[in-house]
Amino acid sequence: RKNIDLSPPAPSLDYPLAWPLVGSLNGDFSDAHPAIDIGAPFGSTVYAAEAGVITFADPAQDGLGYGVIIDHGEGRQTWYSHLRAVTVESGATVSRGDPIGEVGSTGHLIGPHVHFELHLNGQPADPTLYLPGVPQ
Repeated sequence: RKNIDLSPPAPSLDYPLAWPLVGSLNGDFSDAHPAIDIGAPFGSTVYAAEAGVITFADPAQDGLGYGVIIDHGEGRQTWYSHLRAVTVESGATVSRGDPIGEVGSTGHLIGPHVHFELHLNGQPADPTLYLPGVPQ
């Protein structure tokens, strides 16, 4: 008998995501912190990293403040948290690079930044593996 993995394949991102804002990477991905933090001046524009449908545009839970979730299809989502303002509505379709909010300091944090998560099939994945210009 041979064991065969019958789980569905992980969705692939065969393109780099767009950076959601201009800023500095100041929080790394880990099991305890399933995101990267991108520091930027308060009120800076936050952009959609890829085209998709807004599935959440409201105050987030668990101390993440105001947030946006974009569903990109095929089990792929990006999450943006700690926003000062959300400029999209749930159900809206966005294109890569469309404005979705502003950098803030809502929720539990120190200093303005965006907590940026990538989820593949419901599991957090390191966004830096899919962003251009990040040394690996």
